[in-house]
Amino acid sequence: GFVYSVGLSPPLAAAAECALALLHAEPWRVERLQANTAHFRAALHAAGFDTGGSSGGSIVPVILGDSLRTVRVAAALGRLGVNAQPIAFPVVPEGQARIRFFLSCAHDAAMLDAAVAALRQAVGDIS
Repeated sequence: GFVYSVGLSPPLAAAAECALALLHAEPWRVERLQANTAHFRAALHAAGFDTGGSSGGSIVPVILGDSLRTVRVAAALGRLGVNAQPIAFPVVPEGQARIRFFLSCAHDAAMLDAAVAALRQAVGDIS
């Protein structure tokens, strides 16, 4: 395991161990994250956005296509108080640029709906 990698540092191993203990002690966190992801994807689809093949993960992409437009939309989202990262060429093929939203169990439905509304506004402002 050490030939092409570096061993996990003790503080990172301890953090991972604590995270796993927390997940076992509070399984509602995973349930809420899954519910948040399903709610967010459904709201995005209802608003006409393409989330590609995402299903069930805490990172939800919105495929916008053009790299420059995607970067501009991400910047507009930032100005609207939504932190979402653009992923553009050469990381993804040109025409497949996307914005990635990172969800957590700490989000609630109102926050997720506000993020979708902000995305609609940002896309409208940039288009």
